[in-house]
Amino acid sequence: MKIHKVLSRQLNHYKLNEMTPPANIDEWQKFLGRINQTYTDFDQDRYMIDRSQEIASREIQELYRNLEDAEHIAHFGSWVYDIKNDRIRNSIEAERILGIDKMTQPVISYDNFLAIIINEDKETFNKRIQDAIQNNKDMESEIRITTRNYPYWINLKVKPVFSEEEQSIIKLSGTIIDVNQRKIEEQRKVMEQIVFNELVESKSVEETIKKVLQIICESFNWKLGIFWKWDDKKKLLIRESVWGENPRLIQSYLEYVPKDAISIDSHYLANQVCNTQQAFWLDITNDSRDNYSQGIKKLDIKTAFGFPIMGHEKSLYVLEVLDFSGVDKEQFNDYIAKNLNVVSQQLGLFIEKEKK
Repeated sequence: MKIHKVLSRQLNHYKLNEMTPPANIDEWQKFLGRINQTYTDFDQDRYMIDRSQEIASREIQELYRNLEDAEHIAHFGSWVYDIKNDRIRNSIEAERILGIDKMTQPVISYDNFLAIIINEDKETFNKRIQDAIQNNKDMESEIRITTRNYPYWINLKVKPVFSEEEQSIIKLSGTIIDVNQRKIEEQRKVMEQIVFNELVESKSVEETIKKVLQIICESFNWKLGIFWKWDDKKKLLIRESVWGENPRLIQSYLEYVPKDAISIDSHYLANQVCNTQQAFWLDITNDSRDNYSQGIKKLDIKTAFGFPIMGHEKSLYVLEVLDFSGVDKEQFNDYIAKNLNVVSQQLGLFIEKEKK
């Protein structure tokens, strides 16, 4: 039997060994007392270690919570791509930014990540990632993701991690930043400036309406836009301009909605806009009231937006926009309505001034 080194020291102290027991009861009690003290000391040491670990664990958990809070406040998360195992790990804030639910999607591969990037950004992003891996260089990219039902801007910055042992890049370590609000603000300013320049250089109201309609639709990647003029005397909506992504789309729309003058009561969206003088959003695919003709639905239109073009006191025009992609109320309020508010005011005041 191999004796533990602590017990061996105790035996040596009393000049004993496994074959030589204590000479009497007194020596035996002293020997047991020393062993007992050793166990007591061990228990105290273990308690101190456990206590220290508990305190350290609480401090680490508190630091981690503080880090989570800081990430959430800054809209900033961590992102790590394990190349060998094809796994992406995200911090809690990164998951929130990406719109990923870890309960339903606990493991994320690189292909899973690519799948949430919009098609227009996907190829360029993938090329830049592969270039970072192959050439061991940092990469930063601003891309749009689709997990929020509309293009949502994020900034991804990564740094390759080189393994001396494997002599290759084993992972990409980086950060994800929520830059959606900044990009919205940039887009709004650009659109406002373009519209402002168009109003300054305008030769006629009709030409300006066509140009502004095109600017708005192209800025938001909308497929079809219509300007309806409100004729207060006749109580009719007069269609003054139509812009479409391509001539075929415009032709199809005009076949389904052939009349250039219609009663406002027959156009649910325009009616809501004129009555409330507020922007209005309609999910055509889920609209049980059949407020849009079956013809419009055959174009695979999913969403309709209506915006008032206001003068000083009343609506002069209604901007109707039709799109193929869905949208939620959050996007409409935070992303679309806010962006078009200033533009519609500028255009309304311009038209009112030019008509005098």
